[in-house]
Parts: sequence; C-alpha cells; structure tokens
Amino acid sequence: MEKPLNLNQARAIFFRTFDKKKYAITFTLDFEWGVVFGWNSKGYVRTGKYPMVGCAPVLIDKMEGNIHSLRPSGQDESLDEILEKYRQKKGYNHIIKFPPKGNLSMMSDLERVFSLMDTRESFQIEDAIKIVKQKNLFDLDAFKKVIDPDNRYQNILKAIIHGFPISNQYILYNSDIELLPKEITLFKETIEHIYISISRIKKLPDEIKDLYKLKSIVVEASPLEYMPTRLSELNFLEEVRLENTCISSDQLQEFNLPRNCTIKIEGNYPEGLKDAFDEINS
Repeated sequence: MEKPLNLNQARAIFFRTFDKKKYAITFTLDFEWGVVFGWNSKGYVRTGKYPMVGCAPVLIDKMEGNIHSLRPSGQDESLDEILEKYRQKKGYNHIIKFPPKGNLSMMSDLERVFSLMDTRESFQIEDAIKIVKQKNLFDLDAFKKVIDPDNRYQNILKAIIHGFPISNQYILYNSDIELLPKEITLFKETIEHIYISISRIKKLPDEIKDLYKLKSIVVEASPLEYMPTRLSELNFLEEVRLENTCISSDQLQEFNLPRNCTIKIEGNYPEGLKDAFDEINS
C-alpha cells in the first residue's frame, strides 16, 4: 500500500465485513497506523437498550488495509496491551495512540481525570490516578466496584483500562457486589439506563437520584431490598421495572415518579434464584 488509509477508507473496510443494515459503529479511535471501531447492533445504538454481548472492537490496519478482532487473549488483557502487542509485531512507531480530547489545561480536575482515562492508554491513565490521589477526588476502591464489579482484574489500572460506563447504559450482570457504590454518580453525564440482572445486589444508593439523564431502571433476578422511591426529580425517567426482587408490589404506592414514568413490580426473589446464582459462579 503506497500511503496509509484515511478514516473514511477504514470505515468502508469495516462495513465490508459488518452488514450496515444490522450493525453500527459505537466509537472510533483514529491514530497514525490504525483505526479502532467499537460496534453493536443498530437496535442498541438507536434505543440504548439490550446491547449484543461479546462485540469485541476491531482494528483496521491503515498501513496494510486489513481488519483484526481485538478480543483479549486473557481476562485481564486491556485494549491498550492488545494494540501494543500488534504494534511491536508490525514494527510500527510508538506514539500516543489516543490523545486526550480537549484542552486539559482548561478542564477541572475531575474533567481532566476522565479525559485521560478515556484515552484507554496506560501511561495517561496512570497520570489520571495520580490526580485522583493528589486531589482526593473520589474513593478509587469504590470507583473500581462500579467499573469492575466482579473484581476480575489485578489492580485499579487494569480495571480502568478495561473500561467504565462510556456508553449510555450501565449493566450489572452476574455480579457478586451487594451495594452499588455512590461513585456511580461520577457518570451522571453519561448514564441513561441501569440494567441489573442475576446479581447479589441488595441496595441502589440514594445517589442514583443524581443521574439526571436516567431514562430507565431495570432490576431482575436479584435480592434488591432497597432503592430510593422519590424519583420525581428525574425528569427523563420513563420506566422502572423490578422483577423477581425483594421489593413487592405492595410497595408500589411508596414510589413518587415523574408523570409519564411507568412502573412494574412483579414476582419475588425465591431461594432457587440464589442457588442458581451460586451454581453459575461455582
């Protein structure tokens, strides 16, 4: 290839592999020798609900014009590590692949932290962690429970690299944590949907009322005992659905919701669900 592909050419290669009628690009990371595309179903991109699972990002090599899945070879291998292995294999120049968005000097401390973390690049994330510790911005351990609820990864750095709720939906599935940390409000500019299923979650913190963009709260097959009921200030909230939890339909009258919000509470959390959860995680 005489010269590197541009972004439009890389996008054309992506859609030669992924049917444009079924799939859509969810994020783009464009750098000197490649483009990374995240992807999911068009239905998810349109509604923000029910994403496809297992959609590993893909890399379009700008120098060679081919496409590669970026599925990790191990559960604690980050996107940055996968790309670094590929770069070394190809002998491409070491560069800042994902520069921070915006002017860091014009940002607040928290905005700077998230801009650096959002690059998904190791040394920039390390800089973000230093700011958090120096300024005591939030509890890093609690933050990790939000972005890495199953504690699968070895340290906070790897957990952050693997990603936090950058889409508009926060999903907690098959998770061991019992309390959703209040640090979820760090994503109040992002989260529109909370979906929790087959988990040990017992409590949603009062701080979810600060997620002002929230449109839906769905909890199913989980021993949820408490969640804030006065949610009328969440003007965009359209749906609350609790199925097979420890909150009963007798508590419906306790909920104060926006005028156009629907609520559904049915079923209860039987011991059999706990046994099934234990079996899944054994």
